[in-house]
Amino acid sequence: MPLMWAACLSLLAQAAANTENWHVVDIPAVICEKTENDTDAPEYAVAIEYTNDIVQDYPYIISFARASDKATEITFRVVDANGETVIDKTTVTLGEVSNDAGAGCECTGELVPEVVSSVYGTNYGSACYAHDNANCDLWWGEASVGGWCCSSWCYSTSNCKDAYESTLMPGKYYSYKACTQSTTTTCRWDAVAAQNDPCSCKPSYSLFDTAMKAKFPSNYGDFCSAWDSTNCGETYPDQYDTWCCTNWCYVDRACVSAVGSYNEGLEDTLFFSYNVCPDDPAKVGQCPWKPRVDLSNASAVEACACLDVQMPSNLLPTGAPADYGSTCSAHDKDSCDSWYPSSVKMDMWCCTSWCWVDESCPGSQEADTIWPGHYFSGTSCTEDATAIMECKYNSTACSCTGSPGTAVLGNAFPDDYGADQCKAWDSTGCKDKYGNSSDWIDNNDWCCDSWCYVSGDCPIASTSWVADGYFYSYDACSATNTPGTHEESTDTCSARRLNFLEVSEVSEDRGQERRLSARRRSGGSRSRYSSSSSSYSASRPSSPRRRAPAPPPPPVRRRNPSPPTPITELRRRTTSMNGQSPSTTRRRAPPGDTSPRRRSSYDGAYGYTNKPQMMNNYGNQMPYQTQYGYSGYHAYPSHSNNNMVWAAGGGLAAGYLAGSYFGGYGYHRYDSCGYRRRLVNGPSYGSCQRQPSYCVVPSDMPQYQQFDRAGDFIDCQVCKLRYTFCLDASQCQTSYGCGYQTQQAFNRDDLAETGFIPKDWKGPLSVMIESIVGEDFNPDPLEAGFCPPVTDAQKKVWADEGRVQTIRLDLFVVLTKQDKLRDAGACNRDTGKKCSADTDSCIVKFAQCNLEHICECPAGMCLNALGTECVDAGMVVSAAERTALSLLLVCLAAAVSFFDMY
Repeated sequence: MPLMWAACLSLLAQAAANTENWHVVDIPAVICEKTENDTDAPEYAVAIEYTNDIVQDYPYIISFARASDKATEITFRVVDANGETVIDKTTVTLGEVSNDAGAGCECTGELVPEVVSSVYGTNYGSACYAHDNANCDLWWGEASVGGWCCSSWCYSTSNCKDAYESTLMPGKYYSYKACTQSTTTTCRWDAVAAQNDPCSCKPSYSLFDTAMKAKFPSNYGDFCSAWDSTNCGETYPDQYDTWCCTNWCYVDRACVSAVGSYNEGLEDTLFFSYNVCPDDPAKVGQCPWKPRVDLSNASAVEACACLDVQMPSNLLPTGAPADYGSTCSAHDKDSCDSWYPSSVKMDMWCCTSWCWVDESCPGSQEADTIWPGHYFSGTSCTEDATAIMECKYNSTACSCTGSPGTAVLGNAFPDDYGADQCKAWDSTGCKDKYGNSSDWIDNNDWCCDSWCYVSGDCPIASTSWVADGYFYSYDACSATNTPGTHEESTDTCSARRLNFLEVSEVSEDRGQERRLSARRRSGGSRSRYSSSSSSYSASRPSSPRRRAPAPPPPPVRRRNPSPPTPITELRRRTTSMNGQSPSTTRRRAPPGDTSPRRRSSYDGAYGYTNKPQMMNNYGNQMPYQTQYGYSGYHAYPSHSNNNMVWAAGGGLAAGYLAGSYFGGYGYHRYDSCGYRRRLVNGPSYGSCQRQPSYCVVPSDMPQYQQFDRAGDFIDCQVCKLRYTFCLDASQCQTSYGCGYQTQQAFNRDDLAETGFIPKDWKGPLSVMIESIVGEDFNPDPLEAGFCPPVTDAQKKVWADEGRVQTIRLDLFVVLTKQDKLRDAGACNRDTGKKCSADTDSCIVKFAQCNLEHICECPAGMCLNALGTECVDAGMVVSAAERTALSLLLVCLAAAVSFFDMY
């Protein structure tokens, strides 16, 4: 059966642009040993939503993307949301793949017949050459072009691994692997394919409405950038978060990760995507725009208050006081390097203030590596400016930087305003600059305080509103600050005496090491609570005494203020579903069920309809034909970009299964509980009981690279301890998924006999994976990186070597769209070819250029079976065409028989 589908390649219809989601297979949940505590654990499944990449009335098949080149046996079945069987239990052995062409694979030197040579040339396929390069768009359609156009091929012997029967010369075969060279080092069709890619960045200013054009620059969203990182608080004052520092761009609505604009009237016109743009972990990790906590909610305020609790003495870091974390303080500033592993990068986080809080405090983190089940946060804490300025782990974070200059600030400010030194920059002309602000009050002595611009990762910095993307700090200059009195009549400052309280504050501050400003906003080191607002902002709030208040929220918005769409919610489609709802009636019955079976809503043949469609799916190469369908070696090269979704079926959260199955061994859960604790108290420490959060291992791995692989998922707490900055993987668990760049080459396997029509079944689908067996899927905890330790000896090795549980991204499920193959007897006038740009002529004989600039057969004529000319509708086909038509009919008959089985 698969070979019959293979013979149907290079037929008549053109393929639509391919957009796919990669669905993560949680390998440990399938292959790892279960304990007696896991007898009630649900069967593992990969959840697949009906998102906008699914055209529900078209056939789809199951495909796998795998890192392993070795033979791999997978047993699975597919059910819909009602538990109805979509695909019966299937065991398939994905074959070993390589780049080998096959013994005896060579070119045959075949010459094409005259009917073919009149279109493609006499030497078409006769020897190794990139035969399609010159006219790839005319012969195959501009929407199908890609790097494959520049690949060499020839008519070959049939024993080549990628040999396919030619429809131009039935009985003859062609192969790409028979040729090893390419005619060009760079292929011009790659650029065309990139333009056709719905997920490539698109200049979209012409689609902006008047409000957006007034608010944003003309290149806003044209390419990947963190477009909102410099002025997010001003543009989106009611919804800023760390998303402000993530990269994005505008894309076509057909992109699998496209999100419709939230600007009224543009929801179905303007689309953007985060997933197509890789993020900078350091930039996101140091993003000044942090989540806001609504202080009008008394429960949030209470939850973030310090609990005044004490850790058990046996869990305290060595030498830590009994009140460690009980109240707000920079608890780790003196001993961070001894309490944390020496391989962990010490940085400013060691010197920030925090305390133990309730689990419900927004933004709190579990201290799973030192006190499992307890949470900490700095939300209610005022930063200790002295601890920050004297932080031995980062002495430059709060150093003065350069001035934005007049070009950014405007002519009202000197060019060195706030430059690389602490100074009372507003001691003269303060009223001229800020006198029109509603914050200008009777006593404006703050004009006389020293300050300077600092880096955005300084914890005691505030966001500048007069210079987008810049930050300033008074606290960083408190050591050199000389208090003064602002004289409004002259708009200047004069020196004054310190009052009693200020003198006491200075004398008590570590032996007068630092003089603190008496008029710092918030009355001291900066608290994360804003007294002038009903909301909490972990970003640096601006000084209400040095600038005008923020403008009112603009009507223009790019983001939705609501939270991300959960994986259980169907995303709005952008592709027509013909108004039909998914059917809940079963198409397949389980073994032994003799109830009547209804036919699929589509009973025709399906498959790949042309060579470009298949080659674009397989990395510009033709795959091998297999007993189950097709296999392609390194179909996705290393560092290729894809869209990934990470969701478990059956109501389970992604990552839950392998993190909770091993109930008796808390150490080796995904939350990596005990990583830090084992260094302090040894390897025996009990069990963690939480649903962990996951982060992506960054590509720069100076430590632990023997265990951690770039791109894989590990517990966020461990990831940040090891690498400082890690991207959160939670976005991958939404229906939109996340962008994923492969760190190694992936192979692809299409299972041709798993066809189904999505609209016949109620989503989401669950791919129930029962087993994965293969040399590269070893469950031994010490030999491979999938499964956690089980025996005490294995646990000791993990503890000694610093291993933690990893979710390795080595296997994905993909739904692959297939085309409905056209009835051979139907008259087709559409040639699928564009008209010549210069002359409006058509390469297809007798075809005419229509108003859409597409070559079309005239009324009363049809495209012949070879796609080479238009013929009279009743004309008898030639012998060569009859052979091609016969081949198509065989394909149709085979496919109809396949569907009749159901």
